[in-house]
Amino acid sequence: MTEEIRKDVAVAIDGSEVVFCIDSKPVKECQNARTKRCTMGRDNIDTAPGWGYCAAQGLHYYGYKLHAVCGIRGVIHSYDMTAANIHDLHYLKDVRWEYRDCMMPGDKGYLSAEVQKKSF
Repeated sequence: MTEEIRKDVAVAIDGSEVVFCIDSKPVKECQNARTKRCTMGRDNIDTAPGWGYCAAQGLHYYGYKLHAVCGIRGVIHSYDMTAANIHDLHYLKDVRWEYRDCMMPGDKGYLSAEVQKKSF
């Protein structure tokens, strides 16, 4: 129910947007030295954290990655959490049907040869 309300508010604020930004942010689960003792997500492999690298911050981390699609006015239209070792392109494939016929700039993590072919 809260997700439906959030979507309705986002559409009411800037429902006529045709330009969105997409990016991801690292969410550290614990300090790197404590990863072997971390038990969060070990019982379910689908929700388990993973090792990732953030080039912008120059750090290796253990945890998750928060992906978000934001309108030009700053309203978040879509978001999701994945394990840190999941590539950004997988989230782009999930939201591309919801955000077609629009412009969506992102960083290098969201580019591949297949995406570039479909974009031009």
